[in-house]
Amino acid sequence: NPRMSMPMKDIDNDFNINRKETIVAKVTAQNRFSLNFNVNAQFEQEIENTTHWNGEILKKIREYKQVDIERMVEMTKISKTYLMSIESDAVEKLPAAVYTRGFVYQIAKVLKLNPDVVASSYISNLKQSKNGK
Repeated sequence: NPRMSMPMKDIDNDFNINRKETIVAKVTAQNRFSLNFNVNAQFEQEIENTTHWNGEILKKIREYKQVDIERMVEMTKISKTYLMSIESDAVEKLPAAVYTRGFVYQIAKVLKLNPDVVASSYISNLKQSKNGK
């Protein structure tokens, strides 16, 4: 093992470099997922009271939290086509429900919403609208 022959000082130095890189990576990740927007107390209350999650409300929240579609693509790794289909509730353009649920879950996480509640409600509403047509 090459580490066994390394002086203690070099091992400490390696450790500190790795620690600094880890801290920088964490700060970069935090900034990548941070949202800067002006809080609107009335809209925050509306979001809190929402029980019927659909594409329209997700789009409204995304725009309110000032996350453009390109940044949402970058943050979620979901294609622009699917993001736009989710926001417009374009059932025919969405993948299987299990994938759509996963996508909505990721969107909700990025928007700092309860991902389980949002994804379950979205899929439930999607299935209702599919059956209603």
